[in-house]
Amino acid sequence: GILTVADDLLKNEGKKFLEMMERLAERRVRREQEDVDEETDEEYEEEYEEEDEEEQMTEEQRLEEGRRMFQMFAAKMFEQRVLSAYREKVALENQRKLLEEEEELELQEALKKVQLEFQLEFQFEFCSS
Repeated sequence: GILTVADDLLKNEGKKFLEMMERLAERRVRREQEDVDEETDEEYEEEYEEEDEEEQMTEEQRLEEGRRMFQMFAAKMFEQRVLSAYREKVALENQRKLLEEEEELELQEALKKVQLEFQLEFQFEFCSS
């Protein structure tokens, strides 16, 4: 599901995510431009249409507007879920790295402690002999 998408995005350091967001933004711009063009065309058409046809176009426009609103809502929800999953995945990856670094530091400290104890024990035996 979404975590798989987030994994794929992480593999490319977010490049695919940014490309996807750019494509979504380009689609929005195109849709907005189409809406502007349609509104301009519709203004001219409305001047010459009969009353019945005008009501039918209005109903068609309502359906189209509803469909576009739903598409934008669905795209926004998907975008938010993917972004959230991506952020969660990055946070978990950072947390894992920090834990690994902490474990490595603890191991180094334990190794130093063992080495110091060994040196002290060796010096004590050396001085005793």
